[in-house]
Amino acid sequence: MFTFLVGINLSTLLKIFSSNQHRVDSRSYIFIIFHFLFAVLNSMASFFEKLIFEKKISTVSIKEEPVFILGHWRSGTTYLQYLLSKDSRLYSPSTFECLFPHNFSVSKFFFYPLFSLLIPKKRVQDNLEGGINLPNEDEIALAQLTGESPYLEWSFPKENRFEKFLAFENQTLSLKSWEKALIYFIKKLSLKYKKRILLKSPTHTARVDKILKIFPNAKFIHIHRDPYDVYKSTLHLFEIFEDKYIFLQGRSDLNKKEKVIKLYQDLYNTYLEHYPKYRDKILSFSYEDFLEKPGDIIKSIYSHIGIELDEKVKNELNKYIRSKKKYVRGKHKELSEDENDLNSSSSDL
Repeated sequence: MFTFLVGINLSTLLKIFSSNQHRVDSRSYIFIIFHFLFAVLNSMASFFEKLIFEKKISTVSIKEEPVFILGHWRSGTTYLQYLLSKDSRLYSPSTFECLFPHNFSVSKFFFYPLFSLLIPKKRVQDNLEGGINLPNEDEIALAQLTGESPYLEWSFPKENRFEKFLAFENQTLSLKSWEKALIYFIKKLSLKYKKRILLKSPTHTARVDKILKIFPNAKFIHIHRDPYDVYKSTLHLFEIFEDKYIFLQGRSDLNKKEKVIKLYQDLYNTYLEHYPKYRDKILSFSYEDFLEKPGDIIKSIYSHIGIELDEKVKNELNKYIRSKKKYVRGKHKELSEDENDLNSSSSDL
């Protein structure tokens, strides 16, 4: 019934539709009406949230700079986010806060009860636990705060203009808007929870240089996985999303396999270009190593981000790891001969 744009303000939604020249699928009118109604409600709730909290948010000082989890989709980033959020000294925004970034403090009284029923308790793409209170990607929040994100392609799959918002290369005005939104969202979370903020969005993998201009002491945890497994799992993700989450336009005419490879290239070409300059800020390890020796990796993570790994926290993390021992990872179609010859940039990782 809804896309992740359910928490967007009316002005931002109008901006997206205007830049899209109002091209939508006629079969999607009911969903569009639904989103516009919610956009009006969001704008009203945002007015009261600003009235109550805006002055306080503007004075927030971010004492401990955030930690960013990096990595391509389907590389283990969510597992890592879920795990580290078990540490009560870190806070990772919930699904509700990412869906309603404009007004989550006010709208919790009326939107939260509704969406706690609507949001599945299991993620459709991998059967991992989901739900309104579990951590999610801040890119969902940033997309709604700015109206400029690669994620908008899930709502408008026939448009080929959102990929420029992955790394914001030569997008000066959009970059400034994104910077402002990122700072605002982190300040809102800091005001409410008074903890060090932990963020996870694969898109940030292409933005390390931009993030460090805002937060020079930010820390990055990069998890990577065998490129062929990533390709198969991401292709499965795209197919699931195309079937279940695209409501404002019809299906894309682009070849999904080519799209997955291009996304991988764009993300990692940008990441690898800047990596030598910032390697001391980034702890990088493989998903496979993480599964094999989680204890060693966790020690490295805590040493890297500068937080003590005490026995209480260690027990909480180990408890979560043990709870996932029986988790069965999805099996995907084997690659064809053509697919086995993925772009050579895959081997750079």
